[in-house]
This record gives sequence, structure tokens and C-alpha cells, in this order.
Amino acid sequence: MNMRFAAAAAAALLVTAQPALALVTLTGNGTVADTDLVQTGRVLRNGTAATWAAPKAFPGLNDSSNRFYDLIDATFSANATQNIFYRITFTTATTELFMVAYGGTYNPADLSINYLGDRGNSASPQIFEVTSLAGGSLFLVAHNVNVGSVPFNYDFTVEAFSDATGGENFGAVPEPASWAMLIAGFGLTGAMARRRRARSLAA
Repeated sequence: MNMRFAAAAAAALLVTAQPALALVTLTGNGTVADTDLVQTGRVLRNGTAATWAAPKAFPGLNDSSNRFYDLIDATFSANATQNIFYRITFTTATTELFMVAYGGTYNPADLSINYLGDRGNSASPQIFEVTSLAGGSLFLVAHNVNVGSVPFNYDFTVEAFSDATGGENFGAVPEPASWAMLIAGFGLTGAMARRRRARSLAA
């Protein structure tokens, strides 16, 4: 193996370790029913949608009456190394369901903790955007608007972007096996360089 081939092999390993560029989406559906978990109150629908350009502060509670809710873990794994810009679309045949996004753990007794955003109203589809910092998480909470008004079905889609312009350039940390191959490739390159230099000195 010559130096040029060894360097090319190492470069190929480096490229192999990089993830493909892709828009990652999570889709699903569910039903909010009276057999679900219970939260205290609901978030006030203040008519303002959360966006990447204008993150939304917690708007306060509408009341403190119990609501039934579904909790969805929508975290995208690349969030371990970079910020993730999420676009959330929540669809339902009724205005009796509302979706709210949280970053980190969800506390059904205090809806202000880790609040990220919501659509601001329950007209379908509810579309809004939130940003999760590197290493963070995304949880979606679908709950009934009015006390006792269940069951209702819903669908949702979560799109993950690498930046606020809708980019899809996700970085990732290579798996341990990829790192081992990478190190071996660079080690081989170094060994070939040392062998070539030794031959030159001996000549």
C-alpha cells in the first residue's frame, strides 16, 4: 500500500463516518380519553404562535381544573450535538384538543416548567415552531380543552431542521466502531509515512 492509497483510505473512512443529510420527521396519532393521565389546568390560548424567530414565553394558565393528556417523546437524536429547530403540526377534527411543547421533563402539576411553545389557538391544523438546545429534548402534550370533553383523536407530525432557514445539515458523533476505523486509517497513514522516511534515510 503506498502513501497516496493510505491517505485516500483514511479520507474515505472519514466520509463514511459522516451522517447523510436528511429531513427527519416523526409522525403518529393517538386519542385523548378519560383513561389517560391527568394534568392540573391547561395553558392559556393567547392567539400567538411560537416560531423560531419569535420564541414564546409561557402565557399562563387558563384555569386549574384537571385535563386528560397524552405525552409524546419527540426528541431527535442529533440533538445531543447541536440545536434542533422543530416544526410541529397537530391535526384533529375538533377544536377540543390542544398541543403544547416542552423541553426536558414534563411536570403535569406545573405546566410552566420547561415550556417551549404552542400554536396559541386550537384551530386545526395547529402549526408552531420551537427550538431545543443541544443536549435537550422535546416532549409534546396533547390534552382536552374543556373539562370532561373526551375522547378525541389526533394526528401529529414533527419536522427537525438543523437551522432556522429550514436546513437539514445534521451533524452526529460517529459510533465507537467508526472512530476505531478512523484512528486505524490515520495510524496506517502515519506508519506508511515513517516507513517511507526511513527508506529515504537508508538510501
